[in-house]
Amino acid sequence: MLSEQSLIEILGDWSFWDNAPSSGLLRQLSLPQRLHADLALIIQGVRRCGKSTLLSQLPKHYNIPLKQCYFCNFEDPRLINDLDHTVLSRILTLARKKISKEKPCYFFFDEIQNVQEWEKWLHTQLERPKENYFILTGSNSRLLSGEFATALTGRHITLELFPFSFLEYKVLFPEKNLEDYLASGGFPRPLTFEQPYQLLQEYFSDIILRDVLRRVHARTPEAVKQVAKMVFESCGSELSYRKIAAVTGL
Repeated sequence: MLSEQSLIEILGDWSFWDNAPSSGLLRQLSLPQRLHADLALIIQGVRRCGKSTLLSQLPKHYNIPLKQCYFCNFEDPRLINDLDHTVLSRILTLARKKISKEKPCYFFFDEIQNVQEWEKWLHTQLERPKENYFILTGSNSRLLSGEFATALTGRHITLELFPFSFLEYKVLFPEKNLEDYLASGGFPRPLTFEQPYQLLQEYFSDIILRDVLRRVHARTPEAVKQVAKMVFESCGSELSYRKIAAVTGL
């Protein structure tokens, strides 16, 4: 188990207690007017679409003091042996040692799906709210599927974030047109990367291997990749099971 000091260091690395986060592009997303202690705000979406950046923008959006915000990304390798609900309790306890019970405390948990039994733990916190507010992100196939909702019925507000829309793209690149957007896509980082297609190919593989493959319980990624590419290539037209079977040999 991580020592208390190590956990504090991890929280310090992810939080913005000393330096405010960069503003970035404000996303076109209908956020709730205010946060609620008895309702978790869950932001879901495909990998690398900008969820973590949006998470860092929320304190400013809701006018929350950064000293009262605790950020943690549960893909941090230092947490690899502590990814169960007890780490969430420890983070809450550490925060409440610094912030009095009368003041609200805000927990921004990134990639929450990596923590075992997080839904049950969170449900308990929301049942008896104590000035603790929870904002979560996730991109895993289980979170995208909506299965988590059964454990948090009536206790969450869910927003889906997509890569940049064409309107958002035009804010960043006013000189470019729709053809440029269709060619480059809306994933944020490739738009400023010197080899965008290389990065997009990595995204494609990551999504297949880490999300889709787990969801469909496939034995090999190659057939799933073939099906995905067929869907891309036949966009706007029908695609039959017979054709998929013929191409993939399944």
